[in-house]
Amino acid sequence: MSGVEFEMILHATLRNDAGLNSIVQQRVFAIAIPEKTPLPCITFQRLSGHPLNTLTGQPDMETVLIQIDCWGRTFTEAKTVGLALRQALATAPFHCVLDEDRDLHDPATNHYRVSSDFRCWHKE
Repeated sequence: MSGVEFEMILHATLRNDAGLNSIVQQRVFAIAIPEKTPLPCITFQRLSGHPLNTLTGQPDMETVLIQIDCWGRTFTEAKTVGLALRQALATAPFHCVLDEDRDLHDPATNHYRVSSDFRCWHKE
C-alpha cells in the first residue's frame, strides 16, 4: 500500500465508523472543509512519511504522521468528535498512536478544533 492508498483507507475507515458517523455524518475531508459544510466534521492531512528501512532488504512498512482535526461549533462538540475519532482508530485496519494533540479556537469563524497528530504504520 502506498501513502496515497493509506490516505484512502484512512478516509474510508473514518467515514465508515458507526460511532464517528453518528456525530459527523460522513463529513470527513482531506485537507480542507468544503465551503458551506455544516459542523461537526473532520479534516486530515499527511504531514510526513518514510519507509521503515531494514538491513534485510526492501522495506515493506511505512510510518506516516497524520494530522486529524475535529471541528465543532462548541468546544464540547469538538472534544466529543475527538473522542469518537480515537475510538475509530483503535479498531482501524492499521496501527496508530497519538503523538500529540491541541485544543484550538478560530476567532474569525468562532469554530473550535481538536488537532491531533497520529503516527501510523502500514504495509506498503
